[in-house]
Amino acid sequence: KEIMESCVKLQVPNIVDVEIGKSWGDATKKYQEVLNERN
Repeated sequence: KEIMESCVKLQVPNIVDVEIGKSWGDATKKYQEVLNERN
């Protein structure tokens, strides 16, 4: 997460949703969903 937040300096606020997958196309699960599946 830190790498993605700091890779490009922006002059405006940027809000993103974190999703997880093997590739960008497969990133369909929210981070909280993955955590819930592990418990």
